[in-house]
Amino acid sequence: MNLLKFKNRTAPNPVDNSNNGKWKSNNGKTHLPPVEIFIDEIVESTCMLIADDGKLVYPRILEALEKGRLVRLSFRNVDHMVAGFIMEAIFALHKKFKETTIAEQLELVDISENYQRYIETILEQAKRARKMTRK
Repeated sequence: MNLLKFKNRTAPNPVDNSNNGKWKSNNGKTHLPPVEIFIDEIVESTCMLIADDGKLVYPRILEALEKGRLVRLSFRNVDHMVAGFIMEAIFALHKKFKETTIAEQLELVDISENYQRYIETILEQAKRARKMTRK
């Protein structure tokens, strides 16, 4: 099961000016354009993303999601990341939002297929571990 959306970059379809800068998505819904968060603009080094880097990225994602905005999290220039980064930046969102909300509103972009699988694996393991501790 995919917990997140991984997207190739495509420009949204602009709606005429009468919609105050809103955009029309592929499913026909009109909304504000996504908030783009670039990891390489937040953390000092992208050659190794660690848990503390995730703590820097998390509040930016949280703020946008709390406002009901779509979020595009860009992994451009990221060379390596550890599970702690994923836990602090992405999995921590499960404390505030339902899994479906995260899956619908958070897109990971500029990311290799290997890292897509890695992130999905970490999130699945964390989800299973959380269920086990609740039992």
